[in-house]
Amino acid sequence: MDFAWIHSYEKLAVAIRSFRNNREELIDILAFSLEECTLQFPLVVSGETLDDLDPFTFFAALNRDIFPLRRVRLLECLAEEFAVDLMLDNMIRVGNCHRENVLASSQPEQLFAGLFVLSSTDLCFFSRDSERKSKEIEALWDVFETALDYAETHTANNRKNLVAALEAASSLRVAGRRSLFTALSWISPRTYLPCSNKINMVLSRLINECDGVIENMEAEKYLTLHETILAITEPDFSHVFTFSEESRLFSITLAAWLINRPVPAAIDITITNVLIEKYIRASLNENVRTDVFSANVDSIDMPESKLDGKDNSVFKVALARYLSLSCFQTNWDLKAVDFCDMLLRSLEQYAALVFQSYHFNPYKEIVVFARNEPEIVRDAFVTLFDETKVLIERILRFERVTAKLFEQYRSEIVRAMPRRSSHGNLYAICAYLFLRYPDKYYLFSPNRANALRTATGFNRFIRVGEHDAVEQYFELCELVRSQALQHEQLLCAHEAFFDKIIEIVSEKGYQVYKDDKKHVLVECLAVFASEN
Repeated sequence: MDFAWIHSYEKLAVAIRSFRNNREELIDILAFSLEECTLQFPLVVSGETLDDLDPFTFFAALNRDIFPLRRVRLLECLAEEFAVDLMLDNMIRVGNCHRENVLASSQPEQLFAGLFVLSSTDLCFFSRDSERKSKEIEALWDVFETALDYAETHTANNRKNLVAALEAASSLRVAGRRSLFTALSWISPRTYLPCSNKINMVLSRLINECDGVIENMEAEKYLTLHETILAITEPDFSHVFTFSEESRLFSITLAAWLINRPVPAAIDITITNVLIEKYIRASLNENVRTDVFSANVDSIDMPESKLDGKDNSVFKVALARYLSLSCFQTNWDLKAVDFCDMLLRSLEQYAALVFQSYHFNPYKEIVVFARNEPEIVRDAFVTLFDETKVLIERILRFERVTAKLFEQYRSEIVRAMPRRSSHGNLYAICAYLFLRYPDKYYLFSPNRANALRTATGFNRFIRVGEHDAVEQYFELCELVRSQALQHEQLLCAHEAFFDKIIEIVSEKGYQVYKDDKKHVLVECLAVFASEN
């Protein structure tokens, strides 16, 4: 386990303390750092202006459910803005070890073991009611300062001040009162116990004082419980968790993590096999009819909106993917002198892969962008396809570039107003990733992600409205691929189409993409699941 984050959080808390009387600058620092990390500002809703801030809400913006490498990046930005050394070297070193693997960044135990995070709906510790807000924020600053004082020096007077501040905040019924004890573990992780009902179950095995719900405890009882646990000798904890070199204070954090550790991603093998068997039957039924679909190859080159109906066929889906991939792989050349012409040739079969409509037409958009600003678009693709950088950051940068180009050339794309760029949709950008690196990525779409999750019993919820849904979906597809590779009949049924596909693709003059890693097969399964 790596507990380097604890030192960073302690130093960050000290840095924030000096901004109690300069909270406008504190808000600016947080907003700028979030923007630098391409993270949404979670505290502003309905376009309102944030004019005040407490320290625990500041930390909550950092301790929401985001991927660990992005949290490290946010800490880097904050360290620069506060001009303090947050001792990030170790976390950055550990994080860099995982940057090559897209899915590695979803393993929080590697970087933030023991850190408690809040859901996106619980980040604000103060009320948005203007009459109550100022009093609550001042009360939260009092808790913050007295907690730091007590963490630094365990005196009776500091303890009394902390209890009084906690009780004052509780009497005001501040919005974040249920998370306040957990928030104390952010500002001084080696002093305060991270709290949740789940930890209560473990603590009750250790001491008798832990009865009732921790989040609803009074301040005095919480501190008594905390001090009792710290007084227990190390051997008494040995049957629950292992000690680190910095003694039981870290061990308490580790105990919290052990209870709340993430469940490994998994699919239900039984129902996944049902999906595979249905797909095999559909494939076998169509194998005798492939000549019907090849009679008019141009009929395959249609928007996917026509391919998603009940009359869609396994063969048509597979052929559309192979045509799109083979066309792109044959023509793509980032160094081409005429970038726009190269892009047009590469995306000749794009319509067979990605749904198009009047209000959603990424192909038309990217063509307009490339004709007017070829070098800007070239640079956007260079960054998007740069495998040395974090995937989500690449996607977000591509979104920003295309959004600016859309505003600039909106009149050439569509007359209907207002409308945002089609490239603000993960579906369109993931299509480019799939076409460029089909052995690594999959074609993400919200409907397909939800359908495949249901059809395989995936034990993770895919937040299709969030950017991390892409990596969650890729993780699901990898699990499906592993299961699919064990079905010889499935592989044979899929390969049965391949001879006819080779013939059709070759007639178009493309080099045939062979799908050695069977990502196209998984894509076909996902489409099949969404239709059934």
